[in-house]
Amino acid sequence: MANGLFAIRKILRDKKRFKLKKNSTFIKVMESKPQAKGTVVKKFVVDAKNPSSGERKCVKIKLNHNKRLLNTFLPKDGATNFVNEHDVVLIEGQGGPLGKCIGDLPTVSTRVIKVGKYSLKELVRGKKQKI
Repeated sequence: MANGLFAIRKILRDKKRFKLKKNSTFIKVMESKPQAKGTVVKKFVVDAKNPSSGERKCVKIKLNHNKRLLNTFLPKDGATNFVNEHDVVLIEGQGGPLGKCIGDLPTVSTRVIKVGKYSLKELVRGKKQKI
């Protein structure tokens, strides 16, 4: 956070720089909502961009509010064991500037945070059981 005599200039400049663009694909699909519910259509693997050589687990989701398809990242190891086809999941943006993808995953700008009514983090840690 900027502080000092000329801090307001930096704050206003950053506000312009990190504002979501109107033509961003993230905004078109999510309709400027921070979170959305959807149904899992299929699970698949995305190869990471260079110089990484990993495979990232992802799911394709059909959003409930506008019926569009969206690629979504599954965080944590073993998260694919708890997400099946036809599950209702809650997703959120990954927080990249301007709604873009984060890290080495092309075309993936959201991640799963809940499966059904349980948090994915609690399911992976073993604190809750999916019924």
